[in-house]
Amino acid sequence: MRAALKIGKVTVVSLLALLSLNGCDRDRSVLLKLKDLEAAIERDPSNTNSLQELLRYSRDRSSLTRANAIAILGHFGQQEATWVRQHVVPALKQGLKDQHQSVRRTASSSFGGLRPADYESALPELIGALAEGDVDVAWFAAEAIGRLGSSAEPAVTALTKALQVSSAGSPDNAPQLRKFAAQALGAIGPSAQISAPLLKMALDDSNPHFRVEVVIALSRIEQTDSSHLPMLADLLGSQEVGVRRRAIEPFLESPPTNAVIVAAITKCLNDPDDYVKKSAATILEERNK
Repeated sequence: MRAALKIGKVTVVSLLALLSLNGCDRDRSVLLKLKDLEAAIERDPSNTNSLQELLRYSRDRSSLTRANAIAILGHFGQQEATWVRQHVVPALKQGLKDQHQSVRRTASSSFGGLRPADYESALPELIGALAEGDVDVAWFAAEAIGRLGSSAEPAVTALTKALQVSSAGSPDNAPQLRKFAAQALGAIGPSAQISAPLLKMALDDSNPHFRVEVVIALSRIEQTDSSHLPMLADLLGSQEVGVRRRAIEPFLESPPTNAVIVAAITKCLNDPDDYVKKSAATILEERNK
């Protein structure tokens, strides 16, 4: 899913060549400057002058410049927590409100490079981004919300609504907002209980890639209810390799005790897909310790 705009050597060189061909001298000059600022901050994050100039570019009149500046700020998401919260997060929050989708997309995707604890203050803006519908801005926002875990409880209502966003015409295995919403609700856990009725209605959905996310979410929300596990066992035998991979992943975190699931995972030892086969072996080995 990761599709954040990166400002690395290859991207900058390609953009510079393209802008040169199109005579965009101002944008070309700014890209060179952004590259210099990125290098200066990498050398010394306390370089206030370079940081402030980069922040000014994140508010530039050019949407391309704003997006690139925000992408660079996101690149520094693993810096010291106070630095990130003071400089990076406010710029990303502002980017989520930008009039241009390309800037909103870059801001939304950049949260993936930050520690969840550092961007909890951006939850209202991320919730707002879900309203964009079945587009990548909302996908990245739902993913970022899910990474916040139980502290994202205020997003449950919006995520539950997002489960109902139509993905008509989209291939079953394509990114869909409802899939990311289900993932996020599962990550929030028992605090997302109000979403359970709608999730249960989705258990009959024709798309197995969505259905597997729904079952996993329900198993994490209703942790004492094992009635959903037989369906997860069925999904472990799906003809779709992507579904089988996703269905087995939760048990890498916590080996199963349910006999139905154990039997289904044992069958996966003969799966034609290496990832599923190796995952099954790892799970069973861990379970038998």
